[in-house]
Amino acid sequence: MESQEVSITSLSPALGAEVHGLDLAEPLTGAQTDEIASAYRQHHLLAFRDQKLSKAAQIAFSRRFGEFELPVNKDYLGIDYPELHVVNNLGPSGRPQSLEDIENKGNYFWHTDASYMKRPSSTTLLYAVRLPRSGGDTMFANLAAAYQTLSDAMKAHIEALRVVHSWEQSRINSNSRPATEEEKRKAPPVVHPLVRTHPETGERALYLGNHTSHVAGMPIEDGCKLLAELLGPVFKPRSR
Repeated sequence: MESQEVSITSLSPALGAEVHGLDLAEPLTGAQTDEIASAYRQHHLLAFRDQKLSKAAQIAFSRRFGEFELPVNKDYLGIDYPELHVVNNLGPSGRPQSLEDIENKGNYFWHTDASYMKRPSSTTLLYAVRLPRSGGDTMFANLAAAYQTLSDAMKAHIEALRVVHSWEQSRINSNSRPATEEEKRKAPPVVHPLVRTHPETGERALYLGNHTSHVAGMPIEDGCKLLAELLGPVFKPRSR
């Protein structure tokens, strides 16, 4: 089989790049996998356009970058492939629902996937199957860039802080269906540093979002106020 040549095009200085020259339905070489991983570390978000993947091919591609983490919510497990979590806004009738009617609203809030786990996910892979003609955009934020916007005084203030992340609190924050007792057992509250350092690049980033509950060792109200303040830079669009 002829090797596919990979090229990377930056989409924005803020984050994101497009990967060209790969058919992800075909097996990757070790060099191609390494090149993708390197681009991901540099750009934080990668786009592979015009791909046609079976579920098995999507799983095979994903496995090149690590083991799978199955979701806490059983509703998210794929029927034929448990590793695949189907995200949509369709109701029982098969028609789109309003946000008020959706049972699990967490995807509509800023979050870092699975931060409520003791060992969180390193990567999320999304494969678009059916999209609306307009709207419905998935938005991404660069929390390393957000950290860099903070003053030196704020960086020093939050350096040693640790934050409680909770599946149960996440459900409350998003006004979703309450967590079941089984879900609470599978994902009890965990504590993570507010500022995390990437083990390979050394880049520092904020680690917070809808899954956060409060700052450990700080009065609840004061901790929640601080987390809300830190999220401010995340919401500022910065494409150039």
